[in-house]
Amino acid sequence: VIRADSHDPQTIRSLDGLRGSVDLLFIDGDHSYDGVRADFENYAPLVRPGGLIAFHDVESTNHPASQVDRLWTQLQDLYDAREIIDTANHEQSGRYGIGVLFWRGDEDLAKWPRAA
Repeated sequence: VIRADSHDPQTIRSLDGLRGSVDLLFIDGDHSYDGVRADFENYAPLVRPGGLIAFHDVESTNHPASQVDRLWTQLQDLYDAREIIDTANHEQSGRYGIGVLFWRGDEDLAKWPRAA
């Protein structure tokens, strides 16, 4: 577990030596579209082929300020993805969903349209 500002360039540089070696990356950041996209773009290269990238709050119907679902929709169109969403609890349903990408490493990274 690394507790640091995920958007700080020093944090990003400090983890470069882990490229392609992480089994599970769990992204639960500031929930803005730009923030979660930056976390994905900065840290997905750390995940080994066959590893997992998980996102918190992928179904944000009860939280209009959360924009993780916007990125998640884009990711689902490109990658092998699954969702875990509690539909049994109607008060919380859609609030705490987890999305998981089954990552293929550089092959998957090449599919992502980075901002120009």
